Amino acid sequence: MTGISTKASFMFGSPGETKETINETKRMIFEIMPDYVWIFSLTPIVGTELWSMHKEQNALQDNWKIYDQN
Repeated sequence: MTGISTKASFMFGSPGETKETINETKRMIFEIMPDYVWIFSLTPIVGTELWSMHKEQNALQDNWKIYDQN
């Protein structure tokens, strides 16, 4: 043991993501077993290409509280 803690951040909800890629990410989290893990959902910011893409696909929620990671 080196006394160094490990930290890892992951984001879900990227374009092209599938159940399979989500499961691969979950397996990797358990494989590497970091001391601290942060998991975020993708937040499409108004005016970005990602926002436009989600809007076209009717994939946006009007309730911004669901995007709040705090």
